[in-house]
Amino acid sequence: MTPHKTASILHRVAAILAVTAASYGLQVRAQTSTPTLPRMASVPATAERASFVFGKVVSIEPADGTIVIDHEEIPNLGMSPMAMEFQVKDRSVLARLKPGDGVRFRGIREAGQYVAADLAPR
Repeated sequence: MTPHKTASILHRVAAILAVTAASYGLQVRAQTSTPTLPRMASVPATAERASFVFGKVVSIEPADGTIVIDHEEIPNLGMSPMAMEFQVKDRSVLARLKPGDGVRFRGIREAGQYVAADLAPR
């Protein structure tokens, strides 16, 4: 488990405990600082290192070469499930998709943009 993932889980558990305690009328003292975890070397999230993830097409902009996908967690990017826009290198695949279709892809960050690499219908 990565340090980022561990910190994320700890924050979620703390939030759940605080809400639960508040519902019982208990006071919870908030921690004023975020625990510091050791940093790992930054490794680019290339398509070769990224695992396939699944999602559902929300919208497509063929002229821009972009697609909005409501996707599951993307571990190599440390990204929670959400709907977001991705660039698509092979725009021809966009012609075979429509909103509501299931897709699989490798989420990567390239030149400051999120890219749906190896995008394919599911």
